[in-house]
Amino acid sequence: MAKILLLDTSSNHCTVVLDNDGQLSSLIETQARAHAQKVLSQVQRICLEAELTLKDLDAVAVVAGPGSFTGLRIGVGVVQGIAEASSKPVIIVSNLAALAQTACERHRLPGQLVATMARDGEIYFAVYTADANGIVMLQAAEQVALPDALHIPRLGLPPDQWVGVGDGWEYRDALITTLGITPKIIDPGSDLEPAAICRLAQSMYANGELVSAEQALPHYIKENMHYRQAH
Repeated sequence: MAKILLLDTSSNHCTVVLDNDGQLSSLIETQARAHAQKVLSQVQRICLEAELTLKDLDAVAVVAGPGSFTGLRIGVGVVQGIAEASSKPVIIVSNLAALAQTACERHRLPGQLVATMARDGEIYFAVYTADANGIVMLQAAEQVALPDALHIPRLGLPPDQWVGVGDGWEYRDALITTLGITPKIIDPGSDLEPAAICRLAQSMYANGELVSAEQALPHYIKENMHYRQAH
């Protein structure tokens, strides 16, 4: 396994996790809007306690969105600086993938229908299924749209194998109508589990899903979507 430092500043919590070859330690700052002031000291503290330097890392990971613009910019900016200074690659983790991995491990079902709140009544949406190792894989593209305007890929699992997860399930009735199924479990929470994100990051590292410091950017779905024209 790899030594990976993970940052998540995409929510009100500022989370720094060190995955030291599978041994996890984490620091979570719950003070709202304190990310910029706290994250570097968290990084320094967690490395000091593990008796590691940034040069000892194999990679740096960041939960890069979609989410709060300010929070994402802070996390990605810090990771860019760490990666450049230590000559380490970056793992870009989608918030939706992180939430899918969390739901997969929490509910022990292979399918995850992830929906989180965006703006103007829209939601971020993605379909994930778990592989034989319990790592989630994206099915079709992540997207952002009104709940009744989503492009739904073929769902290859029966309804009782799906979890609907994320605060976008506030639009439960519209989503069920659009999807054509009712998930076995609907979990409206959007909290991410650090251990689950680290397992996802370890898998991405092993698969070579890495970028340079210069290529590490916030993950803004709307800027990259083409499904509206094709739908």
